[in-house]
Amino acid sequence: MVDATPLLPPLNPSVDQSTNQATMLQLLQSIVVAAAWFFDGQQTFITVFTDADPDWKCLDPVDPMCKSASSPCGLQPGSWAWYPAGTSIVSEWGLECADKILLSLPASAFFAGCVFSSLITSTLADSVLGRKLLLVLSCLVMSLGGAATVLSPNIWVYSALKFISGFGRGSLGSSSLVLSMEIADQWWRDKIGVLGFTFYMLGFLTLPMMAYNMGQGMLASFGVGFVYFGLPFSLGDIGLNLYLSVALNALSELPASILTLLLVATMDRRSSVLILTTLSGLCSLVCVFETVGIASKFQLAAEVISYCTACTAINVMLIYCVELFPTTIRSTAISLVRITTLLAGVFGPVLAAQGKSSKFWSFGVFGLAIGFCGLPLTFLPETKGKDLADHIQDEEQVQRTGIAC
Repeated sequence: MVDATPLLPPLNPSVDQSTNQATMLQLLQSIVVAAAWFFDGQQTFITVFTDADPDWKCLDPVDPMCKSASSPCGLQPGSWAWYPAGTSIVSEWGLECADKILLSLPASAFFAGCVFSSLITSTLADSVLGRKLLLVLSCLVMSLGGAATVLSPNIWVYSALKFISGFGRGSLGSSSLVLSMEIADQWWRDKIGVLGFTFYMLGFLTLPMMAYNMGQGMLASFGVGFVYFGLPFSLGDIGLNLYLSVALNALSELPASILTLLLVATMDRRSSVLILTTLSGLCSLVCVFETVGIASKFQLAAEVISYCTACTAINVMLIYCVELFPTTIRSTAISLVRITTLLAGVFGPVLAAQGKSSKFWSFGVFGLAIGFCGLPLTFLPETKGKDLADHIQDEEQVQRTGIAC
């Protein structure tokens, strides 16, 4: 018996080729948009080096007062010198006796600018400006503000310029993430999201290399933000080489990106973030105890694991939020998530400064924050394998018909 339903004719080769070319063009556009994360990573963590306490040495090796001093504050001028000079704002502006809270002001001002920007521009990407224009303006303001800091005459002007740079950076990550993932088709979507995080890692990784050469010449996101933005500012408290420690942290973002790719493909979003935040919190608490010698190296390993899992958690959370909200409010939702993360970034440098007297105020608070703040995710719906909705009504219709989990 002949089948009454005729077979569909094969797709025209020219149409198939045109479809493939369109897909590759979309992929290339997504990669270019995701590359904005590279400069985001540089501007976010550059203060780890520019605001660090540089080394110093006694000019008279037999001066007993100088040799017994733990810091140059209070020593006679001419009895000591920075080694090398001009490596940070501390040595450039003579801030050796400044309060640690004052020294954390530029980093906090940067993240305060990010928060202020996100509050103002969170809805503009979904309405007036659109994704592309907001991304271009964000990159421009962040770059100009960052470049202008080299002209700062004092810490107050420097902090103001860091605020401007942070204002530009506030909506960069969310605009880049949403735009790059919306351009790509469904199969490439989560891969492109992870690619943006990889660019961010590469930007972070360039900092210790450049600094070394110059030296030689939401609630869950709030907890994750404490570890993600706070730990790099506490690396000097472990007692090992700062350049090596920061480089290891930057390199840990590469396995974090790979782990993100594996988790979004194999595990549901909620379980992934809960496991990651718990592990990150435990490893951060390990760093609270005072150690010397080989134990310090184990602490550095625990800190790197804590940072790596926090990076993975924030990557999965951002992808989760892109899938959770419809197109009409997606950029606004991502901006609000980043605001809570950046709020933690405002307080992270302050806690890191207090951690120089007691590690509990840095590593302890970071570990408790990320551990407990990950728990509310259990009340959110799962989004793995779900199509992106365009409107809130579409999302509600999907949930009513039982298609969504």
